[in-house]
Amino acid sequence: MEVLREFGAILNQPDFDPSRHIVLNRKAHIEFLKRGLAEPLHASYISLEASRPWIIFWILHALDLLGARSLIEDEFAPGVISFLSDCQDQETGGFGGGPSQLPHLATTYAAVAALVTIGSDSALSVIKVDKMRNFLHRMKDTSSGGFRMHEEGETDVRGTYCAIAVASILQILDDTMTDKVGEYVKSCQTYEGGIAGEPGMEAHGGYSYCGLASLAILGIAQDYLDLDAFLDWLCRRQMCYEGGFQGRANKLVDSCYTFWQGACFPLLSEIFRSDTVFVNQGPAQLYVLLACQCPSGGLRDKPGKNPDFYHSCYSLSGLSVLQFCTNSEASKFVIGDENENLLERTCVYYNCCIDRVKIARDFFQGGGQEGVGVTAAYNR
Repeated sequence: MEVLREFGAILNQPDFDPSRHIVLNRKAHIEFLKRGLAEPLHASYISLEASRPWIIFWILHALDLLGARSLIEDEFAPGVISFLSDCQDQETGGFGGGPSQLPHLATTYAAVAALVTIGSDSALSVIKVDKMRNFLHRMKDTSSGGFRMHEEGETDVRGTYCAIAVASILQILDDTMTDKVGEYVKSCQTYEGGIAGEPGMEAHGGYSYCGLASLAILGIAQDYLDLDAFLDWLCRRQMCYEGGFQGRANKLVDSCYTFWQGACFPLLSEIFRSDTVFVNQGPAQLYVLLACQCPSGGLRDKPGKNPDFYHSCYSLSGLSVLQFCTNSEASKFVIGDENENLLERTCVYYNCCIDRVKIARDFFQGGGQEGVGVTAAYNR
């Protein structure tokens, strides 16, 4: 009902005009995101002390999607590069959640993605590629085929995605890393069709993206997953009234699943080598633009919630995905004012903007192996 009230306040206006009333509040969001890097964070952020590379990635990627690239390069890049250098473990090559913290696959992905988003030689040179290869080997759980999140840590689908995505974008994939990955992700697909974090658990949007994207990067999703069941489960997660996505069956809509669920559709289109759009792009975009924008800047989970950097990043990432749902230009669909609402296009394999990914692919070229699924998509 709260979502429908938000919709009605805009859509039921007598002079309603999509180009004037369905508008991305770009300037306010940029100002909200800038404050996250330029000013001290509120004390409530202390719970994210071990996730500081994530905060940096969420903000930088959201700014990049909004087209604020000069702001990233001129104002924030030097400080971010310096800080992330301090987060890298000099012995293992992995990145921790802050300086002198334990290297962790999640913050390693976030740090690498943030450096790719900056895209300069000085940023990409921070990553110690040879040591990173050894770190990923150490995180490999040879018994299951998955990856541990950290030394003696848990093994789940997040770790598999973080390791495979980092190895692919740095072009250091090898047989040790890819061994039994397909079998591990397959073991996490549930009777519902989606993918759980671990075998025997409930299918979940974030884990489903991580599992599908891991195998899509490697080009083997069709060999291990029941993709018809996956697509059926995925389509059922788009909510009939709200237009956005829920993360699990019988849960509320949440803007972050605009990416976690939404990005699975173009991944499936690419796996099927099809230009079919499997998602209803318009309502999903409407949910973000009408129900999740805060007037003072930033995006939120749902009406009644406060804006935050995480939901700003993933709702904008999902909005970008939903504007281009396949490799074909014919899938382009921007609701409202296209000049104002069109975002930079994100890569559904890594969730960094496509032109930044191309820079990284050229920078690390010749160092080793990229995922064959990514190579095929970019060469298509």
